[in-house]
Amino acid sequence: LDALVDFFQSSCCYSLKEIRMHNNGLGPDGAKKFAGALEKCYEKSGGKFALKVFICGRNRLEYEGARTISNVLKKIGTLEEIQMPQNGIRPNAIEFLADACANNPNLRIINFNDNTFRKIGGEFMAKALIGLKNLEYVNFGDCLVRSKGAVLIARSLSNLENLKEVILSFNEINLSCGLE
Repeated sequence: LDALVDFFQSSCCYSLKEIRMHNNGLGPDGAKKFAGALEKCYEKSGGKFALKVFICGRNRLEYEGARTISNVLKKIGTLEEIQMPQNGIRPNAIEFLADACANNPNLRIINFNDNTFRKIGGEFMAKALIGLKNLEYVNFGDCLVRSKGAVLIARSLSNLENLKEVILSFNEINLSCGLE
């Protein structure tokens, strides 16, 4: 990880458009180091670091990792795709992911599959989604959104004209809310 931290802080990364760090075993501590390196890259680049794709799945980021990475992604603000599936992110950290999404207005793809939203996470995410006019694909499958969270998310997506696919499967959504 230390070599990657050095790499991401170097000037050769200022032009990076995609980062794919899937299944690297970062954990919360590694995520903090990784986020710190990305933040330094962003600051040192003088605005040149305009990341488009960020994929960081199956890394057990949990609360602290989600918080630190989301804060950096919020600052960068140029993302078109964010995927952070299967990271053990619970409802208290979904707020950070939602904030990062809201501050990346060009997002087209969001995948937070297999984390845990519950209703509170659904509320945070619903507020963030409303302003994402370019959004085409959303995967909140297996996020334990449940019925009330699913309704909030569905309502927030209802006016997005570019939307092509929404995945809310395996979320304990009851029939009456599904029909709402």
